[in-house]
Amino acid sequence: MPGLVVDWLADEPERDYRGVPGTCVLADISGFTKLTERLATRGKAGAEEMAELLNGAFGELLTAAYDFGANLIKWGGDAVLLLFDGAGHARRAARAAWSMQQAMHRIGRLQTSCGLVRLGMSIGVHSGEVDFLLVGSRFRELIVTGPAATWTTRMEKIAQRGQVVLSSATAQLLPANCVGAAHGDGWLLTRPPQVAMSPNRRPKRPGVDLGPAVCDHLRDHLRGGQVDHEHRWITVGFIEFSGADELLAEHGAKSLVDSVTYVVDAVQEAAAANDVTVLASDLAENGGKIIITSGAPHAAGDAETRVLSTVRRVVHPGGRLSLRAGVTCGRVFAGDYGPFYRKTYSIAGDVVNLAARLMAQALPGQVLATPAVIERSRTAFDTTSLAPFTVKGKRKPVEAVVVGDLRRASEPVVDGRLPLVGREAELAMLLSAADEAAAGRGAVVDIVGMPGIGKSRLVEELTTRVDARPLWADGDIYGRATPYQPMQRLLRRTLGLPIDVDDATVAGALADLVQGTAPDLLAWLPLIGITAGLDLSSTPEVDALDPEVRRAWLEVVTSDLLGRLLTTPIVMVLNDVHFMDEATLAFVRRLAADTSHRPWLLVLTRRPNSDAPIEAARHVRRISLEPLDRQASAALLRVATDATPLPEHRMRQLIERAGGNPLFLTQLVTHALAGADLDELPESLEGMIAAQIDRLPTRKRRWLRAASVLGMTVDPTWLRGILADTDLGRVSNV
Repeated sequence: MPGLVVDWLADEPERDYRGVPGTCVLADISGFTKLTERLATRGKAGAEEMAELLNGAFGELLTAAYDFGANLIKWGGDAVLLLFDGAGHARRAARAAWSMQQAMHRIGRLQTSCGLVRLGMSIGVHSGEVDFLLVGSRFRELIVTGPAATWTTRMEKIAQRGQVVLSSATAQLLPANCVGAAHGDGWLLTRPPQVAMSPNRRPKRPGVDLGPAVCDHLRDHLRGGQVDHEHRWITVGFIEFSGADELLAEHGAKSLVDSVTYVVDAVQEAAAANDVTVLASDLAENGGKIIITSGAPHAAGDAETRVLSTVRRVVHPGGRLSLRAGVTCGRVFAGDYGPFYRKTYSIAGDVVNLAARLMAQALPGQVLATPAVIERSRTAFDTTSLAPFTVKGKRKPVEAVVVGDLRRASEPVVDGRLPLVGREAELAMLLSAADEAAAGRGAVVDIVGMPGIGKSRLVEELTTRVDARPLWADGDIYGRATPYQPMQRLLRRTLGLPIDVDDATVAGALADLVQGTAPDLLAWLPLIGITAGLDLSSTPEVDALDPEVRRAWLEVVTSDLLGRLLTTPIVMVLNDVHFMDEATLAFVRRLAADTSHRPWLLVLTRRPNSDAPIEAARHVRRISLEPLDRQASAALLRVATDATPLPEHRMRQLIERAGGNPLFLTQLVTHALAGADLDELPESLEGMIAAQIDRLPTRKRRWLRAASVLGMTVDPTWLRGILADTDLGRVSNV
């Protein structure tokens, strides 16, 4: 929260306008968009790396500015607005801007997991009376507008990478030897003014209620405490109002406040009606911008419809302030960014920048959106396609449509928990393979399918139909950096030990088992121990091995041990092998080769975009799970809705929406039977799950996020022990 707002709420909460003499500094970092595009391919890991890089960069820049008395007013994505007020504000602002460019020169070469990225920064500076408004019907948003905001924005726009551009008003307040040549409508800062440091180290003001200045969704996020940085699918809208400077000059501050308040109120009310987040406001020439999102920090499903409905409710031709908007959808990095002393919730990514570019392309009264937004919206709007056009930061022309009025709304849909149907042929193949394995002719079945298509459900059905002992090992995206992590769990289960048992207990049990079952393998116990996550003392035999063959021999002896231990029929399920590390995959190939002469059925599940981990062989079979056909989907629906039958047109609509994905179908029914408005059901499985998580109470949502870091399956007792010393440890129910 800006100190300006804290003081405002504490000292003069009844006021809605303040004019503050001072100097504004607007700094925009270039290079982060390219960085987000590279890190986007790394998902969760990319989100964490993005946060580390962004926090480090802005920490250095803010420190340089705070040393000369800066007040941080706005921070969103890759730009910051600073205010310097009080004695010598122009000199301190210019000195801070110079120091920030020096800091950027020092830290601008970032070594990342995706290679070297070079950052740069352009800075605009203007001095004068800055117009601040604190307005809003739902919460009080700080709006920075008027001529000072216009000049500051204009100076930053004409500044090039590495430059500080001063307005004439600021240049006149600096020593002549600090001001260089004219640059557009401004002047280049060529050397820093000599000014003593006056650090802004203001203490927090206790007892000030900041709740009235935060929207509901951000308030819930803040109450939830620190959460992991995320790579989330969102829809984002930029709404711009313009004409503020003329309104202020011709009719005065009260008319400006009334008109801006009308716009802000309209946005907040429309956003609340559509369960959309009013994320922030920002500067714009001759006006301002308001950013709205659905999907981060709060997901309610059907994000595209929600944002489109919000902007169409607000943006109309005419009015004292002209309005226009741009809407896009896609993945962004989202989270709390900044150094420990000044954080803000923000989103970053090309999707955000493109929404701003579409807004800038729109005519007064227009809403522009990408075709993807229209295609994903469950509610249809009248649209007019535009000829492709070029925008800053895009190599290829951008396609967009003008969004008109609402055309029609989709019909509601319903469903419930669904049994296994439509997989009779696949289940028969698995049962046949299990019978052959029980007879000593082991088999491998590779099941391939999209998320939610029923891979796990099919395997669960198999394990209930056979007498073989099931053993499970799950791939884990968070465990890819740990060799043999899935095998560690499988070996512990084979030994009859809990997953969270200490290493000493595992080592003792493994040594006893090898001694009693396969004493000839004792010399290779250190190698077998590696697959169990143990670091055991080496033996002369292990030391004598050529390093080039050590891993292959580890696989041979560990598979040999499992073959001697598991002599009765086994269904060994290796779930989500696309998330397994390379060492584990190599060991899986060894197990698959040895399965042919053991009473094992080895079942692998993975997604279609992953490589087949097992080479073709006589005992290897592959099942590709395709979407359920309409007949099977209808059968599922009839079973699931037996107690509450649906009209035929509703059935057809639900089948169409689910696209043959049984988990999506199941979740749609559960969601609807819980009382949700059927027209607001999420468009995708991912969006639906995100919406379910975001509807959880804050503490349970934090618990779930903490648990998700530990893997796909977590022992609640174990998790409670880890979190015992935190406020999350007091949650009684999982």
